[in-house]
Amino acid sequence: MQWPTPQDYNETVQSPEFCFDNQELQQGTPETNAMGLPKPICGNFASVYQFECATRNIAVKCFLRNVYNQHQRYGHLSQFTTFNHVSTLLEFEYLLKGILVNGNWFPIVKMPWVEGHTLDQFFRKNMHNRQQLDRFISQFTDLVLELEKCGIAHGDLQHGNIIVRDKDLMLVDYDGIYVPAMEGEKANELGHVNYQHPQRNADHFDATIDRFSAWIIHHSMHVLRLDPTLWQRHSGGDERLIFSSADYKNPEGSRLLSELLRHPVPDIQKRAHEIKKLLSLNLHEVPPFRPPGSDRRADRPVEVQNPVPDTAQKNSGATGFVMGSGAQPTQSVQGKPAQQQQQQQQQQQQQGNPPPPQATDAPWYSDATGAKKGTGTSGSQPRTGGPGSVLKAAQEYSKMLAESESDEIKIPRRDTRSDVPANPLNASAPPPVPPSPAAPKANQNSTTGSYSSVGGAARNTSEVHIPQRFPRLAVMKDAILLDDDAFSDPELKMGRALKDDQWEGKNGFVMRIAGKEKHYAVKVFLADSAERKMRYESIARHNMKEAGKYLVSFQYQSKGLRVGEQWLPILRMGFIDGKRLDDYIRFQLRNENKHEIQRIINQFRDMVWALNAAGIAHGDLEPSNILVDSRGNLRLVDYDNMYVPSLAHLQSAEIGHPLFQHPTRTLGHFGPYLDNFSALVIDSVLSCMALAPHESLWNWETFIQQLRPSNSWNRSSGNQQQDATQRAARLIREMQKYRIDQVPTLNASR
Repeated sequence: MQWPTPQDYNETVQSPEFCFDNQELQQGTPETNAMGLPKPICGNFASVYQFECATRNIAVKCFLRNVYNQHQRYGHLSQFTTFNHVSTLLEFEYLLKGILVNGNWFPIVKMPWVEGHTLDQFFRKNMHNRQQLDRFISQFTDLVLELEKCGIAHGDLQHGNIIVRDKDLMLVDYDGIYVPAMEGEKANELGHVNYQHPQRNADHFDATIDRFSAWIIHHSMHVLRLDPTLWQRHSGGDERLIFSSADYKNPEGSRLLSELLRHPVPDIQKRAHEIKKLLSLNLHEVPPFRPPGSDRRADRPVEVQNPVPDTAQKNSGATGFVMGSGAQPTQSVQGKPAQQQQQQQQQQQQQGNPPPPQATDAPWYSDATGAKKGTGTSGSQPRTGGPGSVLKAAQEYSKMLAESESDEIKIPRRDTRSDVPANPLNASAPPPVPPSPAAPKANQNSTTGSYSSVGGAARNTSEVHIPQRFPRLAVMKDAILLDDDAFSDPELKMGRALKDDQWEGKNGFVMRIAGKEKHYAVKVFLADSAERKMRYESIARHNMKEAGKYLVSFQYQSKGLRVGEQWLPILRMGFIDGKRLDDYIRFQLRNENKHEIQRIINQFRDMVWALNAAGIAHGDLEPSNILVDSRGNLRLVDYDNMYVPSLAHLQSAEIGHPLFQHPTRTLGHFGPYLDNFSALVIDSVLSCMALAPHESLWNWETFIQQLRPSNSWNRSSGNQQQDATQRAARLIREMQKYRIDQVPTLNASR
């Protein structure tokens, strides 16, 4: 029987009420793209869909090929997790009668959809945040040790299968997992080549198969923590952290290993030697994962419960294995009944002996300082793994890097904690909080290669930000127009609100205030945001360089507008008397003013270059956010989603206008690359319009629709404007093939 193709699954899941046997999925709807079509995550062996169901989001994994005894393997895993709680594994259901395609039933895996960052995305956002990296390394160590103590292995430890969710790590993709009941079988997959020993084959399938991957991830994170510039120089994030299969197969010819062995940081040199030693060993000789300082965790006893064989269930031909919650209400970590443990503790206390330490559900970093509880170790101490003088030398060199202005290695001199303000000026900013559950569905797009939707960076939950309830829009407008003391700002108090000059957007409304000496644009926000003050203060502090002439000075006021007894935040900006870019270009088209359009194109390119040079991104680059002032100069407005390096630990506040954004953009994408695709689209539209100014009926949306590729565009039409449109369409099509964070800048893409 031929198995379905990704296209077969795409067509089938559009009718969930007919294709699924599971009642919950029958009532769900798949996540779709801008065209309204299902949006799967496709791999070599399966397509994964996100379904929005009544009470939760679900990941549905549809297989592209038949795997020998897959049903039994998932059954063994389900039995194991029923009797043994593994904190990093999710509940799942393997449904043999899962999805009906072309008249035949095929199996699926159903499991909760995980909100979080994949490992590579997490590092991209936190490469300069040492506290976050230290936290992750310790969490990762705990994850590997937990699997090892349970006698199981994931089989494919790699960036796409490790999800960082708030302060937890979760594993996804259980196709290659090993549990004791599978002893003697062969592996049905060999894992990601950039994380596997060159000797691994199907015969290697036991509880030790994660050792090499774990060491590689551990050393990679430590090396990148000490020198983040290695990420850019060695294509970090391109289906790996920094090491690839080529480095493993030919370590002597590896440019990366050669650089690490000569690196001035002693701890990096040491880890390079350890990786070379790993590669000199046969696969079965790779030592257990025991990084320095992990012994205290590895020695904690955990008794694995052996499930009672259920021969009847194995042979019954049941349609699925359903995993329960995994909770063990009456079973302690040491394998003793809770009542018996309590009696033993009481006896020890009566004899004057302190009770043994109890396992707790709280993670090791739950202490506010980040210190390991019970060890006396401060969370501020770096975890370089090097003892004595080696550690001291690494610390000194790291400090030197932080203070260096070298072009080769630059580590921002700022407080890299993600849960505190970047400096004392921002000390009053509230801690960031995860997005509201009511966030738009469009902002819940999935990440490539995993079952995860990208969420925020790890947050400090010691304080809970209680959202402020904002008044209705009409009430806020009345306060501005009717109350002379509505504003706290003296300039605005003395000003006059111009009722006819106001604009409404999705996040706020802007009103023009005529002050005594100048006019202001006042933005009043429509909803609360715990991060807004920190974002605007970070933007104001950043050195904008040449990009500053395209921006408008602003002042964020936490207590800016009083409505009744409530103070609301506002943004006060200098008013720009001009036209939106799309309106301005439309006017020039009507007058067939080709030279003016070309002048705007050149200025737009200069503006994009200046943003790139300053290391920033607007975050929502589209014509309505670009103004042409009375002097004909371009100015950017709306900085709600602007990226500056000091905000790298956050996620996007919004995903921008979809017409000008990369189709895979999500809230988790937040970096200096945000404007690259948008700039390419805007520049392409302007360039095509400049060639045909007589086309006065063109509008931006219609023109962008014309940039959709078609087969006829492979041939030259002989028409200059049509040929330019074809070239632009091909360029945009090629740029869509890039990952959003790897789309080149406007100059490079051309």
